[in-house]
Amino acid sequence: AQTVGLCGIILNIFSIFKNIVGGKTLNEIVIFAPTEGMLKKAKKIIAKNKYDNVKAVYGNIHDDIARTDKYVTKDTKVIISRGGSYSYYKERFNIPAIEIRVDVYDVIDCYNKLGKTDEPIGIIGFTNVIYGFDMIDHFIKNQITNIAIQDKNDIHHAIKTAMENGINTFMGDTTVRLLSGIHNFHGSVIESREENIS
Repeated sequence: AQTVGLCGIILNIFSIFKNIVGGKTLNEIVIFAPTEGMLKKAKKIIAKNKYDNVKAVYGNIHDDIARTDKYVTKDTKVIISRGGSYSYYKERFNIPAIEIRVDVYDVIDCYNKLGKTDEPIGIIGFTNVIYGFDMIDHFIKNQITNIAIQDKNDIHHAIKTAMENGINTFMGDTTVRLLSGIHNFHGSVIESREENIS
């Protein structure tokens, strides 16, 4: 049997409702994908299911507010996102928000993208993302340090402190990709599988 996630249930409900009442309303559901990989998967799901009331756009806490705000209209009923971006958009817009969760398969895939390494690994990101990385202790031998971020302004200091303590390899949300070039560390960004978006 096929498992349908919460996001998929919401998408199906809105699709059924639209068919009952008729008409076409764009942007009833807005998916803010914090990574390009997630955006590609979200658009694939929308096209496959012919959702014409759902909009998927690239957007995260580091993005330009004016660019992302325009996608949330008076017709928008639900926002979907992940991690720090979910918390940010949930607080910014006074409408219901659904979080795309991280699971053990996402975590293992993120680790595998690092390649073979015996170095200690820093898991950095907002609490609602890195909680899933605790599961990785059962699969790898690397020393793991969880670095929880409460505010995006804390990120630079947290990474600098970790590197001073000998951590030069990081896993996490979009923070890792955006800051790897600045701080010159090896990093892997967690992506969400299509099953967790749909």
